Amino acid sequence: MTNQEDFTPVDFNDYSSTKVLTWLYSGSNPLAMEWSNNRPFNVSSGVDYNGVNRLLLSISPFKDSRFATSKQFKFYLGCPPIKGVTHKEKGLRRGSPFALFSVEQFPNFDSDYFPVKEPNTTYVENDNFVEAVHNLAETVENAVVVNFELLTSIILARFMAQDINYPLGTIATSNKQWIKFLESDNTVICKASAEAQKRYDKILADCGLIEATPEATPEPKAEPMVDFAKAVNVDAINKLSQKDLKRVMAILEKV
Repeated sequence: MTNQEDFTPVDFNDYSSTKVLTWLYSGSNPLAMEWSNNRPFNVSSGVDYNGVNRLLLSISPFKDSRFATSKQFKFYLGCPPIKGVTHKEKGLRRGSPFALFSVEQFPNFDSDYFPVKEPNTTYVENDNFVEAVHNLAETVENAVVVNFELLTSIILARFMAQDINYPLGTIATSNKQWIKFLESDNTVICKASAEAQKRYDKILADCGLIEATPEATPEPKAEPMVDFAKAVNVDAINKLSQKDLKRVMAILEKV
């Protein structure tokens, strides 16, 4: 029989907020500290992590940027399960940070066969992107009011700085301010990360580093249905001859 404790539901917003708050309680600020130079990615599929997944994996204690699920490690990467590595938690969203594990947790992982991704040099060589990082970093470092916009901007600045190994300075806001703000709403980390990712993609498109996502074409509005009972002059019809009335009815039937 399966142990019910293995299937404790996990609230994703609460989990993400708690991860950041834990750092703040300890005296460190994950929004201000240096992140790993390499963007975290799934070593099995090669896909980069985005949004809050990228945020949480970037501030994790693991220095290696390669992550995967325990199932991927077992079936696709040739690493058998090890003690303390499990994904038997109910409610885990596929690809969520707390369902992912680092290659550092698997001593028998073949690093030579599944190497770390090389940095994308096109970002470093793009003057518009580098200038955007510089301007945004200067803005968030000098801000003194903690709010959703600042949180989004800081996460965005970290995403962009990570791409080009840009050294960010300290921020003027304190841990005490951030703790008070995050404790008041456990959804802001996920929401701000999603908004930061959206702006990040737009900046990449504006700088010509990726193709812009085409805007959805609005569906044409349907023509309103005609209420013939209200549109037809009943008194005028009553005055028609039988021959003319048949003609009118024939026309209405074709509409």
